[in-house]
Amino acid sequence: MKLVCGLGNPGKEYANTPHNAGFMVLDALAATWDISLQSKFNALIGSGLVNGQKTELAKPLTFMNRSGSALKQVVSYFKVETSDIIVVHDDIDLEFGQIKLKLGGGEGGHNGLRSITSALGSKDYLRVRVGVGRPVNSLGTKSAAGHVLRGLTGTRLEELQELTARSSEAIEMLLKEGLTATQARYHEQKIWAKDMGKE
Repeated sequence: MKLVCGLGNPGKEYANTPHNAGFMVLDALAATWDISLQSKFNALIGSGLVNGQKTELAKPLTFMNRSGSALKQVVSYFKVETSDIIVVHDDIDLEFGQIKLKLGGGEGGHNGLRSITSALGSKDYLRVRVGVGRPVNSLGTKSAAGHVLRGLTGTRLEELQELTARSSEAIEMLLKEGLTATQARYHEQKIWAKDMGKE
């Protein structure tokens, strides 16, 4: 069994923010795989068969900084091995439009990942990093304040939606062909969107 967990914050005010990229990817996968999500274990969860393998989707509803508490309940109930967990999250350390996948590693200051690592007692889960970039202000210095929680509209929102759709395709390939093949395809792709950090 595989468990794909997308990180984000519940509520309409967060729906179109870069920080909710993980939620958006999960919604895309649920639509593609015709999986209905229902509330349980402080999360929205649903299961289906993907490439002949049972796959569970989960969106923790505990807010980003406490994502681990909900995910741990799902993991315990379904008895999922840590190596079979895929966590999808926004990443400001990647330029907007980049998608990177890795197994284990640090949290890079991401509170959602920190919560999950603490709850699972392990860093050895797969991560799909959805690059949302850092903003650059008028002085040329970088700051993350407010960047990932700002609501996007128009072209910016369309770019984020296209990025999360591509990320969902990367997860489909990951489940079918494995980590190494998926890294080879997606890590080398060029940035296609505008720099979100510059207005």
